[in-house]
Amino acid sequence: MVLKLKYLWIYIMFAATIILMVIVGYVIVQKRIDRSVAYSKTLTYAGGQAALGYELANDGYLLSKGVLPKTHRWKLLQKLGEWNKVQTALQYGDGHFGLSLRPSEAAKQQLVEVSGVQKDLGKYIAWLSNNPTDTATAIFVQQNMGYYVTAMNKLSQRVQMDAEVDLMGLRREEKQLALISGIILLLEMALLVAPYHRKLLLAYNELKLRKRQIEVSKKMVEDLNNAQSLMIAGINAGVWDGNMVTGKERWSKRLYELLGYDEKLVKADSKYFIGTLVHPDDRNNVTEAAANHFKYHTPYKVEARVMTGSNDYKWFEIAGQAQWGRDGRAIRMSGSILDIDENVRYRRRLEYSDFMLGEVGKMAHVGGWEYDIAHNRIMWTKGMYDINEIDPQNAEVLGSYLDHYAENHQHMIDKVIKHTEDENKAYDEEIKLVTAKGNERWVRVIGKAQYDEKNNLTRVRGVYQDIHAKKLREIELEKIRQNLSVSNKTKDKLLSIIAHDLRSPLNNIKSLIELKSVDAISFDEFNNYLDDIKINISQVSDAMENMLQWAFTQKDGFKVDRGQVNMKHTASLAGDLYAQSLSDKEINFVNNASEDYFADADPNHVFLIMRNLLNNAVKFTPEKGTINIATQRDGNMVKIAVHDTGIGMTAQQLEQIKKNLALTSTNGTNGEEGTGLGLSFCFEIAEKDGGYIDVDSEHGKGSTFTLVLPVWNNEDGRKKISGSSFATTS
Repeated sequence: MVLKLKYLWIYIMFAATIILMVIVGYVIVQKRIDRSVAYSKTLTYAGGQAALGYELANDGYLLSKGVLPKTHRWKLLQKLGEWNKVQTALQYGDGHFGLSLRPSEAAKQQLVEVSGVQKDLGKYIAWLSNNPTDTATAIFVQQNMGYYVTAMNKLSQRVQMDAEVDLMGLRREEKQLALISGIILLLEMALLVAPYHRKLLLAYNELKLRKRQIEVSKKMVEDLNNAQSLMIAGINAGVWDGNMVTGKERWSKRLYELLGYDEKLVKADSKYFIGTLVHPDDRNNVTEAAANHFKYHTPYKVEARVMTGSNDYKWFEIAGQAQWGRDGRAIRMSGSILDIDENVRYRRRLEYSDFMLGEVGKMAHVGGWEYDIAHNRIMWTKGMYDINEIDPQNAEVLGSYLDHYAENHQHMIDKVIKHTEDENKAYDEEIKLVTAKGNERWVRVIGKAQYDEKNNLTRVRGVYQDIHAKKLREIELEKIRQNLSVSNKTKDKLLSIIAHDLRSPLNNIKSLIELKSVDAISFDEFNNYLDDIKINISQVSDAMENMLQWAFTQKDGFKVDRGQVNMKHTASLAGDLYAQSLSDKEINFVNNASEDYFADADPNHVFLIMRNLLNNAVKFTPEKGTINIATQRDGNMVKIAVHDTGIGMTAQQLEQIKKNLALTSTNGTNGEEGTGLGLSFCFEIAEKDGGYIDVDSEHGKGSTFTLVLPVWNNEDGRKKISGSSFATTS
């Protein structure tokens, strides 16, 4: 009731104001009605007095004339008494007649005057009632009664005027009261009722909303309780609850079933549970976890072995949450126990397997990896971290490396998937990776894609094996093998050159000398063979020079002593070496090289290349042919071309030359022989000097060999080297 009044007082006050205004209005209206009735009665009785006065005067006159019997004088006295009584009531007021009017001063003055006349007339009428034959008195009364009637009429008019003024005042008061009442009610509405009503509506709406929220929350709590019950049943957990204040504890039926005890024989008691049922080695963990939960509000969840009804220990997960009082102390605690015996035993076996796998991985330098397609996640074993030189605890380095690894790893994963689909077997490849510490490491990658029952790709998994030491040994052995192969080829080539290209000219010279020594030929005949001897000696000299240069590079490695090389002058020196050969074959040698072109290379290397290119041109150019030397600038490179009008090369020969595969010698147009080593060596040293040799040839029309080298730029102040420093031994 008090709560309702708290919210309804403003409406009660508003209703009380209305009732008060109605009561005041009623009083004023009633007052006006009473005044109207009083004025009406006054006017009525005043008019009646005038009429009764006429009647008394007329009866007195008729009585004096004998028209009325003498017995009528008693009625006359009776009427006179009533006339006097009404007159007194008009003058002084008399409740008997319902008169409550107090005449105004003007009306009262008139009434006093009229009452004096009325009193005198009354005396005369009383005289007539005793002396009915006194005609003179009757006439006097009749004559003066007119004055009385006139005075009473004036009095009635005066009273009527006063009534109108008085009633107008009452009506004005009514209007003022109505206006004031309206203003008061409007102010109450505007200042009190309306704002309060709005607040009350808001409060009411909020209350309705809260009520709905409470209903929704209640429904949610019911749903949560149902869901909790279903979850507890679904996860096969037992529930326990304890009141810290009352000491009352409760275990669910499922908890007893999990432990294998009869609830009638074993009481729900946490002290008994920890002190007796929990394994002695696990009691400290359980009590410490509970103490930390009560003291620091840390989560209470612990794994422990508990003695079951079958007299053996099983692993359970014990979890709970306390309810805290205002002082921060636990007043209630509830929780659950979950049978995790199989999980723990499986986990122990898995940990042992991981340990053994890790140890085996360490011995074999192997790490496992798995890429989860659905979650885009890479998982590694410890061996993988070791191979990639990463500390798993260093999150910053690990995250950065895994991002980089994922980008480069995707290509390998795609290959694993494709290999699995195409070959239906594991992918196996050796790759080189860069570890987190920036070290290169060779690993063997084995991987295979995994599919689900719907043949959807789910994951890719495999192993890495650190084969770095083994791979380095293999690479070193391969280098040794290649060097041995090169050495064997060099030996075979040298033996071939010595056996054929060198032995043949030397045998020719030896044979001529032996023939002359035994006088098998004459001196003139011997002189005729001197030109052939000279050619054989020149061939042997060229072959020996190339072999020596090539042998030096194979023995000590290639060395480049750069300097400024005048291309025209170098071509001229090479041409001087073959002046006799050019003359013998009547070849037109044209050196159109520019004096302004200089190369940045080893001068001896350039001279060696030009000598071999020119020797090749002379060898394969027929008699009366042409050899032309030309130079050209191409950006930062300078070109010198040796063009001949010789026999040219087939497409197959040209392809072998461009690939530097032509190691055999071909006789020239006049049967000239060679080692086949010079041109191959020229390609090699041109690359060492930062250039290359381009070959263009057409069979039957000639060939063009173009040596391309960097342009000389003396920014480092190196000395200029002229062509005169070259060896010119023929």
